[in-house]
Amino acid sequence: SVLRRTATLHGAARLRMDLAASGAGAALSGAFLAPMSGVLLVLEELGTYWSKPLLVRVFVCCLSGAAVAMLLWAEEQNLLGRLFLDRVHAVSVLEPEDSYTSQGVFVGEVVAFAFMGVLGGVGGSAFNAAAMRVSAMRRKHVSGRRWRRVADAAALAGVSAVAIYSVCAAWPCSPFDKNAEPRVVSKYAKGLGCADPYKEWNPMATLWLNPLLKADAILLSHEHVHFSLSVLAAHWALFLVLALAVVGTTVPHGLLLVSITLGGGFGRALGVAAELATGVRLVHGLWATVGASAFVAGATHTTLAFMMMLVELTDDSTYLVPATIAAVIAHTIGSSMGKSYYDRQVEATHMAFLEQADEDQPALNLLDARDVMTKNPSCLRGTEPLRSVAIALASCGHHGFPLVDPGDNGRGRRMVGFVTRERLVDLVDRELAKLTGLPTGGPAHHPLPPAGPRDAPSMQPSAEAAAPADGSALEVDFELWRALCTIGVPLPADGPEGADGASVLRALAQRTVSLAEVSDVCPFAVREGLPIRALLHHFLRLGARNIVVLSDNYEVLGICTRSDVDVHALDRALERSWKRPAWLDERRHARTA
Repeated sequence: SVLRRTATLHGAARLRMDLAASGAGAALSGAFLAPMSGVLLVLEELGTYWSKPLLVRVFVCCLSGAAVAMLLWAEEQNLLGRLFLDRVHAVSVLEPEDSYTSQGVFVGEVVAFAFMGVLGGVGGSAFNAAAMRVSAMRRKHVSGRRWRRVADAAALAGVSAVAIYSVCAAWPCSPFDKNAEPRVVSKYAKGLGCADPYKEWNPMATLWLNPLLKADAILLSHEHVHFSLSVLAAHWALFLVLALAVVGTTVPHGLLLVSITLGGGFGRALGVAAELATGVRLVHGLWATVGASAFVAGATHTTLAFMMMLVELTDDSTYLVPATIAAVIAHTIGSSMGKSYYDRQVEATHMAFLEQADEDQPALNLLDARDVMTKNPSCLRGTEPLRSVAIALASCGHHGFPLVDPGDNGRGRRMVGFVTRERLVDLVDRELAKLTGLPTGGPAHHPLPPAGPRDAPSMQPSAEAAAPADGSALEVDFELWRALCTIGVPLPADGPEGADGASVLRALAQRTVSLAEVSDVCPFAVREGLPIRALLHHFLRLGARNIVVLSDNYEVLGICTRSDVDVHALDRALERSWKRPAWLDERRHARTA
């Protein structure tokens, strides 16, 4: 994401989007030491198209991220010298036991795993629905002001800490033999509230007071870890409540590890219950692995990426088939019950997320560019006063402005170029640097603009402030000052009433700039009758953020952004078109002819 935001390659928007996806895959690969799962996650969920350059970039980034993380892990464990002599399973994240031997799977377990896939699909969809409800409530009541968001996060952190510590402190301890317990348990066991931490352990504190990845390592351990059914049920219920409570907060909480913990705890609890009911010793880690796979597939609709991650996490593919069966069933049921968590978030936050054209979407056949464009956009001329440029930048958040030729009558809108917002801000910054002597791109240390009309009287200049040398009166242009404050350019510290600030405003009012020097004289534009299918194709292939719509006379009619052609915007545009049956019948007849 940092690479995408800081890249300044002109005309390489598609490359910046690839860098964002590659960075996400590299982060996942470095966190789990799973490079192949990072590649599959990007191609399965994050990428909107397949191409050889994207595959190469993602593979190199994921492999590099996993390699760096592996070297850091080896340095931390003092195994850097052995890293290149031992096999790769020496750096498995979940630390497989040396005494572990693969066991077979009973036929009855396969049926239970299939049923667990059904539960994972239903549970994942229910979790998504509940999470979206909580997120909508938080956006409605909390997200309005910053202090509310901070207070909400602080209160939630305090309540969570008190609840977790209270449950862990009140839970009874169990006998503990460090030599007899599996290594993953003896290493991370917690003795909160125990009389002798070396001979007793607190299973609830072990699951709560370790980092989430270590807790998942304990839950997914294939060794026989002594977790009672009450411990697993209480941990799962409290974790579910807290996981739903933090949805939509300003503090990042993630989803993948949360889904693994919920699914792993539920699956391990079912394994313990099945062992108590049948009297046959079962591998609880297998049930936890299958449960995690089912819940992740049901909530996020991710199957291939998590299956590969599972193999790389445990360094064991023995139970890949049962986990895959459960994941496929959960994915099928979850898809039939609704969208994934990621798709629901995209829809709820109105993000402009574009995918490959769907042949079944009626909007792609019935609508064209003029039905979804923003009409009468803000345009600039080839030569504009610097004041007009600054006010235009502050009045709207467009990523760019068309340059038009006004003609002889001054009302023409014939397009002659396109200038991006970044270039306009840089142009204003350079012009102000010539006047003020401040460095370009520096932090703005000017006062904030007035919040409303009630603050206007306090902004009136004093009698002696900003008075010209010749004694004439000078009217302070507060609108221009607020525009410069909004776009964040360096300004004199004495404010608009000071001598320096007033001189800057007076000089800007008399200065004009040529925008043709910083514009693109051959911008990409489309005609008003272009079908939506072709317009969506241009956005996907070019990676553009906006495309200008022209008439047959090359006059600017509107601008289409990525948010105008996403699936939700197309549905709304199609609903509006159905209110005009004559227009729709004429369009259908023209398309048929």
